[in-house]
Amino acid sequence: MVPRHPHSVSGGDWPLSKVERWWRGTLTLTAAALLSRGLGLVYRLLLARYLGAQGLGFYQMVFPLYLTLVTIVAGGMPVAVSQMVAEGRQDVRRLGRASLLLGGALAVPLALGLMAAAAPLAAVLYHDRRLAPMLALIAPAVVAVGLSSPLRGLYFGRQRMRVPAAAQVVEQVTRLGLLGLLAAGAPALWVPRGPLAAVVLIPLGEVASLVLMLWGFQRMAAEGPADRPHPVRLRTLAARLLRLGTPVTLGRLLSSGMALVEAAMIPRLLVAGGMTRVAAVSLFGQLAGMVMPLVFFPSALSFALATNLVPAIAADQGQPERQAAQMRRALTVTAQWCCPVTGLLWVLGPRASHLLFATHLDPGLFHPLVLGAFAMNFNIVLAGGLRGLGRMGTPLYHDALAAVLEMAAIFWLGSRPVLGPHVMVWAIAGGLGIAAVLNATAAVRRFGRHPFLLSGAAAPALAVMPAAVLWPALVRALSAALPDWQAVGVALAAGAGVYWLGLGWLGGRGWRRS
Repeated sequence: MVPRHPHSVSGGDWPLSKVERWWRGTLTLTAAALLSRGLGLVYRLLLARYLGAQGLGFYQMVFPLYLTLVTIVAGGMPVAVSQMVAEGRQDVRRLGRASLLLGGALAVPLALGLMAAAAPLAAVLYHDRRLAPMLALIAPAVVAVGLSSPLRGLYFGRQRMRVPAAAQVVEQVTRLGLLGLLAAGAPALWVPRGPLAAVVLIPLGEVASLVLMLWGFQRMAAEGPADRPHPVRLRTLAARLLRLGTPVTLGRLLSSGMALVEAAMIPRLLVAGGMTRVAAVSLFGQLAGMVMPLVFFPSALSFALATNLVPAIAADQGQPERQAAQMRRALTVTAQWCCPVTGLLWVLGPRASHLLFATHLDPGLFHPLVLGAFAMNFNIVLAGGLRGLGRMGTPLYHDALAAVLEMAAIFWLGSRPVLGPHVMVWAIAGGLGIAAVLNATAAVRRFGRHPFLLSGAAAPALAVMPAAVLWPALVRALSAALPDWQAVGVALAAGAGVYWLGLGWLGGRGWRRS
């Protein structure tokens, strides 16, 4: 429990309310992300059941284009808005209007263009004009996201996470509920118009989320003071938001582009290395569609920490010791979560992947991705800290450099017989690790060369080692007397206890002192 009095931290005295607000906001966003992902999984399962393979294929063909448009209109907006709100220099009402103006100016032309060009896009991109109505129907969702994204940044900047967290869940609940009602009450729509009906649910879910965000914004704006006598022009505010948000948007587009390049390049190189086309596509599908979602699932906490970190650091401008303490606290929490999860994925991940997805992967292909996911979690938090300092372009530069090195390794070595698959997973993990190291170096430099910035990760990393070493012997000993699943469960409980005791012995539980 957090004590009910102010707590002193490195670099100054921190009001308890600020620490509690930071922690509570992180937990709120993490819980919402996990619940939303769970609902999304159920939604996908129902879609697969009601649409069938061909209908789901049509849906999946349209969805990546929608995600690309959403990234363009909303990728960097929450980060830019939250930073400006946290700086405290602008009136929240006026900043909200400017961000909505900018979001609408970006989203409306793209949505109208998508509706107008639906037929030629369907013919050129998919070679199937039957997808044109789906493209037109999904266009309003781009506008809804373009308007809700800046509002999300206002909440983040004020450290009020309940409304955006609730909106994230409401979006999934709306889609899932309407899908269930549609399937139960109007089954005729699923044959042959099932994909069209499924696409309509996307804008409906986004609109439900937007309505909740607008309601909360009206309440939040009513709490603040009136506009300043000489406010900054809306055009000036929008220009700064665009300047701050563009590097983040480009970074997310880079991530999307990397996924597209990998999908096109990796199967082709595997075939060049001697695999059949079916085997190459199957291996890539298992890695990209089954293993990676499993090992990257813990990143929900890291994204929540990074989201919270941007306004928290921006609000402490001119106080480098406090900013460094914020950064160290976030890295410590990341390590406390990711070290045991990484150990768990290392020892149980291949088995869990087989049980969940019926994969039959060599652990040598699974374990490098576990290490890459470990580095990615720290990279996400480090990037959030740098953006809180206003260094929006630094994570983009580092991610781009790591992506170039990753692609070069895959292209030059990925077609080697037998070694090709191993080269590719290590290249992906290496790219994530390089980006994390570059961002860590920049963070140490930008946060005033704070000597203890990265030290909070040491205790969790050391505490997890005894549990990992004891795990095989413990499972073997328990398996002699218990069924397999019971032996694993008892071993997990014992490993968690060893980790917790080690963390306390090493002094790694005191994140509040960071």
